[in-house]
Amino acid sequence: MKYIIILIAMMSLLTGCVTALTAEGTMQPGAYATPEKVFSGVYNGDGMRLDIFGNAKYTFKSTLKAYSENGAIFMQETTVDDAGAQTTTTYRFMQKTDGSYSCVDINNIGSCSLTRAGDSIVLKNWVFERGRSDSMNINVQSVYRLLPDGKLIKRSSLNRFMFFFDEEEITTYQKEL
Repeated sequence: MKYIIILIAMMSLLTGCVTALTAEGTMQPGAYATPEKVFSGVYNGDGMRLDIFGNAKYTFKSTLKAYSENGAIFMQETTVDDAGAQTTTTYRFMQKTDGSYSCVDINNIGSCSLTRAGDSIVLKNWVFERGRSDSMNINVQSVYRLLPDGKLIKRSSLNRFMFFFDEEEITTYQKEL
């Protein structure tokens, strides 16, 4: 019984230290983002993946291409890391009659979710990552924030455990002219 109480106390301490990445926490008052506005055109970006302690694991170049076709928005993100490994993810968003959006991760043939909050768009999905040292299912939550100067900031939390974010990616995009 003593060990169970200690285990519960440790779990509550650990969960209190973790902060979830939410669009509400990054909003600018008065701004309102829509997928049609944020995901249009071609963006080139630089990014880095950080470990749990904030140390850079590696850097990468990224390209985001987005366009509308027959009422659907397609977004394709391609990243090439400093070792030359390339990954591509493609999403399809469609607006529903209630104003919300359906989301499909085309590469992983799975569903995802898209929500809006102020000047940010939150995209959540599960991916199977074959990484540098391991392979596993990862819950990815990305917040895309369109800045007034036209830049797009993407901040992603990668979750391999039930309640613990162990890596983060930050990408800064600049729209092509």
